[in-house]
Amino acid sequence: MKARLYVASVIGGLALLVIMIVVVLNYGRHDPSPPSLRNHPNPAIPGKVIYVDEDQCIRRVSASGGDAEELYCLSRNDYVSHLFYIDDQTIGFARPDSRGEILHEVNLTTRAVRDTGLSVSTWKASDVGLVSPSGEEVFSDDSGGVYLLKDGTRTTVAEFDVRDYGGPNPVTWSPDGQWILLRYWGRSDTTELWIVSRDGATRGTLATHASGQAAAWYIEGAGGYPPLPEAYRR
Repeated sequence: MKARLYVASVIGGLALLVIMIVVVLNYGRHDPSPPSLRNHPNPAIPGKVIYVDEDQCIRRVSASGGDAEELYCLSRNDYVSHLFYIDDQTIGFARPDSRGEILHEVNLTTRAVRDTGLSVSTWKASDVGLVSPSGEEVFSDDSGGVYLLKDGTRTTVAEFDVRDYGGPNPVTWSPDGQWILLRYWGRSDTTELWIVSRDGATRGTLATHASGQAAAWYIEGAGGYPPLPEAYRR
């Protein structure tokens, strides 16, 4: 009888161990990322997005998905604080020096860079793309929620099951105000860029191996977003 009880306890212990291993492995494999737009483009998402990758290169990708192209590479010691679309063939990036965060233009045809001397040292939400063209501010929390705020009313856009790793952070709106670009750093130690529609119904992972918080969006006919610094527009 004691032998049977011993065997039963051993079997029960092994079964519990197997269950714990399965739970741990499933937890480790949890991936909150939306479906890949690189593998499955969504033509309903308009325009093009520029961002900085892990190699300090500015890359451009169709917002609908697909492969990204390399536009311009910076020094490994450069820090890009802002990206801007000036027009379809000209982009801008801001990097800090003794004068502040200075805007530089890049001609995408010639790859020529021009130091504008203009400082974009500002962190107002309306200046970095977190306020939509129609006035809604987008923000997130660590639980994975993404929200809109306008006139004192908060609306939930989406809730991502990020568990204990922190939620995605808003980067910029699209110029038409219908889409939001998010930055997510997950357990894979890589930074992803996600897109979600303003109603939360459409979601996708646009890029992996991104770096930093800077990105910009261009739609033909609607221009670029975030908005260019006021001093540049004058």
